[in-house]
Amino acid sequence: VAIALTGIVVSFFSWRKLQDKDSFSFPIRLKLLGIALLVGAGPFDFVWHSNFGLDGLLSPPHLTLISGMILCSVGAMVGISRFIQINYPDSLSAKYLLILAILPVWLATTGMISSLSLPFSNTDYFDFNPEPHFAVIVATIGYPMIISISLILSSLLSG
Repeated sequence: VAIALTGIVVSFFSWRKLQDKDSFSFPIRLKLLGIALLVGAGPFDFVWHSNFGLDGLLSPPHLTLISGMILCSVGAMVGISRFIQINYPDSLSAKYLLILAILPVWLATTGMISSLSLPFSNTDYFDFNPEPHFAVIVATIGYPMIISISLILSSLLSG
């Protein structure tokens, strides 16, 4: 929670110093929504564990947490790419930041694909395990698609 609140404060003060605030309002809103989901997922997970005990990958608190991670990482990636395009359009070293900005998006989305395709969600109260055919389709299509999108994004954003 402290790290998420620190992220909110840093984003707010960084946003106030920008000259072109309109181009950064969308990424900051994405990050704030993601941070809200991350902060809310902790108490939600605590209540879930208190009521139902052990939970699996596809429990609602975990999906909330992963969704928050995806939104935060996409917001950060969009913000970094816009910042570089506005302030350092020809800097080669700044283009490496774009590759680093894509990595959290890749990690968070592969976490979502893993949650939707791995059978680790059968508990005493709920069976959230995905249907095997659905899991195979998600994993078979999802992982190559995420890798391809990451490579295409890094190529397009770095110019």
